[in-house]
Amino acid sequence: MSCLKKGVVWVISCMVVSCASKHYVSSDRVEQRVIFPSYEIKYDYEQQEGAVQVIFHVDNHSGQTVRLKGESKVTFNDTCLEGHYSKEDGYVYARSLNALPSRWCFIYTNNDRQQFKNTFRVSGIDMAGKRDITFRKHEAAVFATTGALRGEETSARLLLFNNKGQQITAIAVTLRDRQGWITPEAMLAVPEGHYTGQLSTTCYSSDIKAMDRGGAYETRCLSKKMKIHIVK
Repeated sequence: MSCLKKGVVWVISCMVVSCASKHYVSSDRVEQRVIFPSYEIKYDYEQQEGAVQVIFHVDNHSGQTVRLKGESKVTFNDTCLEGHYSKEDGYVYARSLNALPSRWCFIYTNNDRQQFKNTFRVSGIDMAGKRDITFRKHEAAVFATTGALRGEETSARLLLFNNKGQQITAIAVTLRDRQGWITPEAMLAVPEGHYTGQLSTTCYSSDIKAMDRGGAYETRCLSKKMKIHIVK
């Protein structure tokens, strides 16, 4: 390779590194008390697979991301999470799951060797009973559910898929007292027909063990699939 080509490659490499470094900072270059951890758990009970992810920010959720260096690390169920750089999210620590874990335990060790252990409860809400349900289009839909959502902010939606597996809509669901409620107005917007349905639930909370700036966690779960019939 000519000197000119080598020079061009070196300049491009420097530009890539420089661009990436703007999106994250090494943990040994910031005060440990300002590091804000964000934990995310995703699990699909139909596919029996999911993922965990941790992103560290400076100051708050929208701050510059942090790459753990030196003494700092984060583990999930006693296994160190590997980090990688993403253009969309900055520096991310993640792991795929191909089975439902017996626990959801994260331990973050910072550069001052302080440890923060957070064990989360993941509530996969499902429709209770039979897997074949009929809803009337002009009436509120009420159905029994399993479990309860926990968190400062929670939401639930019923995802409907056609016979080609394409999602056609997501209906807001209110969960309370182990029941799911869909308003008549929401039901009117759904065409009559036969669908495959899945409950999608999300929980968010800032109630975690962390330093001065705090942190947050979010869980996103998909239930097992069921047959949904919308009739007059």
